[in-house]
Amino acid sequence: MTTKKTIAMEGTPIEIGAAVFINLCIPAVQQAQTRLQATPQQLAQLYCGFLQACMGSMANDFGQEQAAAIGQTMIDAFRCADLGQDSAKH
Repeated sequence: MTTKKTIAMEGTPIEIGAAVFINLCIPAVQQAQTRLQATPQQLAQLYCGFLQACMGSMANDFGQEQAAAIGQTMIDAFRCADLGQDSAKH
């Protein structure tokens, strides 16, 4: 079943990006976990799909090399972040 949903978002680019992930991606992950009982590998594939879609869009907008540099900067920042104990919970 396909559900059509219209969402209007305002804010900075970072706020809008977070809102997109919270309002669209997290519900998809939750549905995969509960209703579809996805395995950890399937959840990883879902997250990878989100990341690859973003990387492809950035490559289209900025070129592949610049998109890869942006992605690497984000990975480096993530490695240094203190996520605390509840980082794996939504």
